[in-house]
Amino acid sequence: MANAPLVLGLWAVLWELRPHYDKTRFTDLVLFLGIQGLQVVQSYELSIWRPLKPVVQVVITAFAVLGSVLALWALSRSRKQPKELDWEPVNCQVPLVHRCLTIHSRMFPKKHSFSYKYLQVSVPVEFEGNYGKIFSVKPSQKWALFQVDPTDYLERHDEASSLKEKLAQYLESQDVPRDSWHHAYLVTAPKFLGYSFNPVSFWYIYDHRDALTTMILEVNNTFGERRMYLLKDTPNDLAADANSSRFRNHWEKDFHVSPFNSRKGHYSLSALNPFRDGTIKAPGIDNNIVLTSSKSHAKLVARLLSDGSPLDLSSVSTATILQLVLQWCWLGIFTFPRIIKEAFVLFFQRKLHVWLRPEVVASSASRAPNATEMELEKNFIGYMKQVVSSSQQPVTIILSGSIFSPQTIGTEGSTDGKPPPQQIEIRILSPEFFTRMVHYHTILQAIQCEGSLAEEKSRTIEVSLLDSLSLLLTETKLTNTLPQLAIVSRLRWTTMTSLRCTPPDLAYSRKDKSPIQTGTGFSVLDEFVISNDSEGEAESYRRIATKLFLAKRLAFGLTEVMDLLDFGMRVLFTYYSPTSWSCLVHLLAWIKG
Repeated sequence: MANAPLVLGLWAVLWELRPHYDKTRFTDLVLFLGIQGLQVVQSYELSIWRPLKPVVQVVITAFAVLGSVLALWALSRSRKQPKELDWEPVNCQVPLVHRCLTIHSRMFPKKHSFSYKYLQVSVPVEFEGNYGKIFSVKPSQKWALFQVDPTDYLERHDEASSLKEKLAQYLESQDVPRDSWHHAYLVTAPKFLGYSFNPVSFWYIYDHRDALTTMILEVNNTFGERRMYLLKDTPNDLAADANSSRFRNHWEKDFHVSPFNSRKGHYSLSALNPFRDGTIKAPGIDNNIVLTSSKSHAKLVARLLSDGSPLDLSSVSTATILQLVLQWCWLGIFTFPRIIKEAFVLFFQRKLHVWLRPEVVASSASRAPNATEMELEKNFIGYMKQVVSSSQQPVTIILSGSIFSPQTIGTEGSTDGKPPPQQIEIRILSPEFFTRMVHYHTILQAIQCEGSLAEEKSRTIEVSLLDSLSLLLTETKLTNTLPQLAIVSRLRWTTMTSLRCTPPDLAYSRKDKSPIQTGTGFSVLDEFVISNDSEGEAESYRRIATKLFLAKRLAFGLTEVMDLLDFGMRVLFTYYSPTSWSCLVHLLAWIKG
């Protein structure tokens, strides 16, 4: 350690020279200081942990005892408390909490059933703000234990701020006139401490006669994708008055929910009308969904039903709220782990066939894009804008998709007697298109391989007039002049281009079996980004592309694995030799940029 001050000084200089936008820069500082501190404690054999050991043991034991007592109390309450069927009608014009039970029964090809308690809330779509002591519907300035956020529902890119506005916009997009419905309710799992997972939410939509004429089933899968099914009550079951007790409909299945079910078959729904005459009466919520296979086998039955009377949070006591939190708050947090647990049972014990996840169809909503995909999306849109502005022929490109609001590139209508521009719609089916796009040498090649040449279940993009777009991208000459790159920057870009490879394999193979040619040197998108660099966007693009290429070559396309490997290497280097090896970490990070 004789040269420790010199090496530590070198470490500090290299750390300061690293780019400030490098997120791992701060992580390395924390790692270095933390590990150095632990090694100092070990080297001087300080026994500061010894007095704390009994305290830690006492705290753990106390929490274990308290948890056991609460669990036994909750179990005894659930056994002794009968189901409340003779409850008084409850006003449904305010938000209510519903203690429910969800039951799943698989009947084909192997039998498997389970049931769990499930907490739901019903919210009139007109309601906003706080209600009671622990519940709120955003936008609200006050913090609440349970929340319903309108931005989590229906179309993701709608700018509406309330449930009613979002519902109105969605119904209008589905050609449902505003005067055909009067009021509506949302039944969903609320957020608890900012977290929730909603496999399905129910929208009950009533007309001026207070008859339940329409329902929306908003289905979410574990991949973050969404499908809204707009259902009308079947004519033979629609009563002439508002007292129709059951809503029924059936529809084709076109959304991937479970890996143990294909995307074929159809659903049927039988839902009790819970919000009648301004009140909720027993038995409350009772929705029954049956999945029938393409060969007309009843395959799965899912049911959601009330397990007691609803709670009005404005009139309950603090003790009741505490009981609600202790008995029900953890249910939403464990929804996803429960899904994983049942999936293990179906796969390892029942030996069910696993269907690979297809990409969503145009009628469904893809998952929300991550930060990487949003960054690459800006590069794609910028490139298309330059193509349209450089085109010799009038053309308008409409970018659409469930991940962003529709954007129009170009001018509509005719000017100076010229013919109106040709309209080409590019629909992004999945944000994964943007991370796959950088693997190709041209944008046209990316659109073709990810669209028309791919199997329908693996398409990430659709184009309305592919021939016209191909002609536009082929004939339009962009005047991009590459700037003179510095030595280090040129080394970084050369490294990136040498790593370029084909994108990760698709779940379903391409129609065209010929190998994908990625080309050599800079791709068309590389040249565009370098030539139009602003605020370091080129460096951000290069770092993202380098990580994607390394992930394909070393980690089966999983960038999360690359992040984990990067973090693990820095921890090891910093721990085992916090002087010389950590300096090497800075050098590698500086070269990487």
